[in-house]
Amino acid sequence: SEAVHTAVGVKFQQAYDITLEKCTATNLHSLLQAESCGSTITVDGATVVNGKNAISLNNTMNAIVRNSNIESVVKGGYGIRHKGEVENYKLSVENCTVKAFVPVLIRNMTASSYTCTLSGTNNLIETNEDHDWQIVICNGDYDGKNEPVAPTGNCTLTGAESFNVFK
Repeated sequence: SEAVHTAVGVKFQQAYDITLEKCTATNLHSLLQAESCGSTITVDGATVVNGKNAISLNNTMNAIVRNSNIESVVKGGYGIRHKGEVENYKLSVENCTVKAFVPVLIRNMTASSYTCTLSGTNNLIETNEDHDWQIVICNGDYDGKNEPVAPTGNCTLTGAESFNVFK
């Protein structure tokens, strides 16, 4: 039988100004894992089908996900994940449909200045049976094994008025 949810489509560490366009990932652990990227990482027009997770942008200065259709099917899985531990880093989500246990997760939210902006038309569908949070901003991580912990940093969140947010 085929392995499902074990491979990562693309992995970057310490990359600069990367754009992934019109990528499709099916049955993968995640489409993208980026770590310690001190510039802009953009995901535009991505499709994630039957993923464990989808897009992880850890410690990426300017993370942008737009025009994408993302589906994480595993309990505890995330759609778009970013870390909030570095000052002045930011996440932008624009015109996306994200279906996941946690559609948008900002973990390790300890920075005193961090920005998350949702713009355009976003459809965030949570599949968590215990909570109805479409956006989770927390200290540490959240995958459903334990309750999320309130952040100690300051996240400026805009464009999320119609979503349920844990922070």
